[in-house]
Amino acid sequence: MRFLVIGAFLFLTLSVEASGRLDLSPETVPNRSWDEERKLLKFEGLNQHGLWLPDLGRNTGFVDVSVGVHLWHKSLSFGDDEASNRSVLRNFQVRHLHNFGKGLRSTTVLRTSRNYQHLEPLELFVDEAFVESLGYHQQNQHQWSYSAKLGRMRYLRFPYPDLISMYDQVPDIMDLDGLRNPPKSYSGYQGLLLSSEYSNRGKGFHFSGIQWMDSNRSGSDIIEYYAFLRRHGFFDIELRWGVLANRFQDDGFFLGTGSSGYSVHMGKTIKRWHVGFLYEYLKAEGIRTGVLVEFTPNIINRKLGEWRVDYTREPQGIGLQPTLWETHYGFAKTVDSEADLKGIVLAERTTTYWQNGQGRNFYEHIIFKDGNPDSDLYDVVIVEGPTYLRVESLVSQHNSFRSKQDLIDWEASRQGPAQIAGLIEYRYYEKRSHQ
Repeated sequence: MRFLVIGAFLFLTLSVEASGRLDLSPETVPNRSWDEERKLLKFEGLNQHGLWLPDLGRNTGFVDVSVGVHLWHKSLSFGDDEASNRSVLRNFQVRHLHNFGKGLRSTTVLRTSRNYQHLEPLELFVDEAFVESLGYHQQNQHQWSYSAKLGRMRYLRFPYPDLISMYDQVPDIMDLDGLRNPPKSYSGYQGLLLSSEYSNRGKGFHFSGIQWMDSNRSGSDIIEYYAFLRRHGFFDIELRWGVLANRFQDDGFFLGTGSSGYSVHMGKTIKRWHVGFLYEYLKAEGIRTGVLVEFTPNIINRKLGEWRVDYTREPQGIGLQPTLWETHYGFAKTVDSEADLKGIVLAERTTTYWQNGQGRNFYEHIIFKDGNPDSDLYDVVIVEGPTYLRVESLVSQHNSFRSKQDLIDWEASRQGPAQIAGLIEYRYYEKRSHQ
């Protein structure tokens, strides 16, 4: 299996742990509230040289428990004469992120019922469960990142999403009960998933491939293998050319394959809000167009993110997923008031939605690090930033815009991936025993 060979090669390349500054956010991504945190440390400002494996502490992690609510009112329905008042509980969910040690972690998303619209019958179902090895190498302006995941997954973006990534299709929910009989087999990615990206001054290459371990799929597939260009100026421009991920899926089609083509995103950032447009051609699927709005945290989208709110189309309504309980474990609770700050890692926890508001994935991206974030030497303290609705993006196969009816047809055929982002700081302080 070629991806297993590649994965083994990655482990053999692990060498020197590197300190210094590493910035993984593409220059086309608008400035965020964590920009000020990058300036916390008064180090020499040297960039990282060598390989860095994220070190967030041994046997540390995060757990939260939430329950979904779907509600609507007949008087507020649009174009649905058969709409009725409804309010149901659904998707009781447990999410767990565990850090085993340097560059090794696991992510789990469990639901207590496979039924997409109710909490019964009780039947534990695994939305995601995977172990991941990841690392980041930098030499001058050259950056290389890798991730090898084994298990069940519903999310491709790595190392950190650029603007085109925010149009990505989310795996469907046809593997849940109540939508078709029998339900589709697991609709995400199951097996060994390898992602890698090389970049240098906004240019580079990206690869995602999978060795399937699935009852319906076997062998291996290249999902993405493309060259990219990212440029920030008066307009933000991103280009991809090569093998891009296919988007089409229904009862008999799954995500997890790619075809040749290209994508172009052009947008403008205004007061930290970004509005952009996508034009994409795939040989296997034709033309798609899209529109993206990216928000900066404010009082409204913080509440939307905190309650994980999404407008749903099938069935029509409002979906929420409020958190009932959450905790971090294994981290230092307090540090000496005079302890020196020795390092910082900024991360973003991401959830994306299928169009009926089912948020079934969870992933923590590393954004930035500086100093010497070593949990063996220093106490690690968690600082939670805002959770907010970061992105609303719409993608449609309709690509004619000559009349009002064209706009109606475009909207009717669109798919709308949305993204919730939660900001996390890992701060590394000198231990009391070292003072």
